[in-house]
Amino acid sequence: MVCTDELPNFQVLERVPIRRAIPGSIEQREFEYKRHGTVTVLVFLIVHTGQMEAVCFDSKSAIHYTEALRHFRRRHRHLRGVYLIHDGDSTHTGGCTPGYLSDFRHWWHPRLLPPDASWLNQAEPLLDAFELHYLKRGSWCNKEEFRQHIEAAWPEYNRLYAHPFDWEWTIPKMKQWFAKHSQ
Repeated sequence: MVCTDELPNFQVLERVPIRRAIPGSIEQREFEYKRHGTVTVLVFLIVHTGQMEAVCFDSKSAIHYTEALRHFRRRHRHLRGVYLIHDGDSTHTGGCTPGYLSDFRHWWHPRLLPPDASWLNQAEPLLDAFELHYLKRGSWCNKEEFRQHIEAAWPEYNRLYAHPFDWEWTIPKMKQWFAKHSQ
């Protein structure tokens, strides 16, 4: 099973160098920045391992999405097929995407999430975790530098942080979480 999701229109920002945290002082950075456009980051989460793959595009479109699906299929051609969990975004349901998925229906088994249920997509917490570890407080001089950062970051994320997401949420776990975060 594979989940996909995008981080659309991520702003590639160049910030004045920050002062790193030192004992007794927090990290600081200037609020001013220089914009270098936006990039869409598409992630694939391999659910049973928690491993991810990421690719960047200048814009979000069905053509880019199907291109990424095609590359993913080539890299994983040893598999018999994949259940593809994605939301009902127009890039996933329109343009050339349905035709591509239909052409390879023996390999791709798409499942659309219901409207307003993106929280069911396990790629959502993956994007949050990846953004926290690799994109927050980042500074890039141009889009190409950002792309290179993404290409280097996702394999490192797989080595250091990847794990299957635990979707079990019981009442005792909720009480534990609430007790921990209410202080």
